Amino acid sequence: MSAWPISSPRPSSSAWQPGVQQVHPAISAAVLASTLLAVRDGLMPRSVLFHRDAGGDLDVRALPSARLDFATVVNAATDPQVVAVYARIWDNPRDPMRIEALGLPFHPRGDEIRLRYELLCLQEDIDFVVLGKRDEILLNRRVPLSASMRQVHQRLRALLEASDGREISKAELLRAVQKHQSQFSHNDVKY
Repeated sequence: MSAWPISSPRPSSSAWQPGVQQVHPAISAAVLASTLLAVRDGLMPRSVLFHRDAGGDLDVRALPSARLDFATVVNAATDPQVVAVYARIWDNPRDPMRIEALGLPFHPRGDEIRLRYELLCLQEDIDFVVLGKRDEILLNRRVPLSASMRQVHQRLRALLEASDGREISKAELLRAVQKHQSQFSHNDVKY
């Protein structure tokens, strides 16, 4: 099975599901580090957390059976609010890899970035995909969300439903992300 677009090369129009063996060029172009993207699973849209292991830091042999932990953090202290999806990949039990995918979901309704988070709030599980530097798929796994992550997603959903959102400049994005990273580290994440 391969990923393919519905009509345009945007990541949100690309198919993705467990078992996909080929990366669509739009997904490849969008995944530089760690990012949440909206894709299609059959007819249904969903959010997928993608991570690019361009440096070959993960133990590829241990990856298929590695424990995965996920957490979502909504930082109310930043304006606009930063939402971060964190993951720990236990490919090395003594030193798990930690990743973060930061975003600002409070864009106007209908915006593709906002859609990623709206979909995530509706899901009972999360797809986690690790791509190698040449777009080889190192891991493609669907993982149930923890009860605490579902609670954060319920809170985020309520915030999104209450907000019409607004356009966010790149300068605002950078300031909000820098503030979040100065206030919050991987050690603060509760999985």
